Amino acid sequence: MTSDWRALPLPQNGDARPSLIVKCRFTKSSYVVHLTDLTRIWSESLDRREIIRRALNEDTSIDPSEDSEQLRILLQKIQGAINGDEGTTLHLDERGPGEVRLNVQSPLPEPLKPLRWPIHLSTCSPEVLTNELLLPVLAEHADHPAEREISQRVAPSPANEPESDRLEASPAESAQERADRKREELKRRLEEKSRAPAKKKRRF
Repeated sequence: MTSDWRALPLPQNGDARPSLIVKCRFTKSSYVVHLTDLTRIWSESLDRREIIRRALNEDTSIDPSEDSEQLRILLQKIQGAINGDEGTTLHLDERGPGEVRLNVQSPLPEPLKPLRWPIHLSTCSPEVLTNELLLPVLAEHADHPAEREISQRVAPSPANEPESDRLEASPAESAQERADRKREELKRRLEEKSRAPAKKKRRF
């Protein structure tokens, strides 16, 4: 199951923390969670074995090692909390440079205690932000005539191509620099799109 990017439903406590958006991919035995403030991106990806290991370490109320059904319920509860289901809570902790922890709590039927699950999110490269957020946004509008027109207009011809772009394949350019440049180009195209005047409809 895949979700689109959405606002992370954190409690409003009056702090100056920037708004965060989240995207999840859940299967029957694994999950991937991406979290971003549109400048940085953090992620965690766990498979079945890693989920079971964490459940044992955290002594969770649901034991995913029991059978596949318990694993399914555990993942369902985690996803529900991220989506802001009623009765669930989320709390974000900064664990140090490059890592944040999203603490998930979801109610369970009595006499079980609530499910508590930590999601350990580590900083990813800017390329992940480009691939997971910026490129899908552009692709979503790729079939729109206005988007095609803007893409053609902002794409430089070889004769007028900026020198910095002609050096894209330079081996001296690091992966970080390439990712930053691509991200800025995508942002520029989105800004250009937002400023493009809407075409007037012809009247018959």
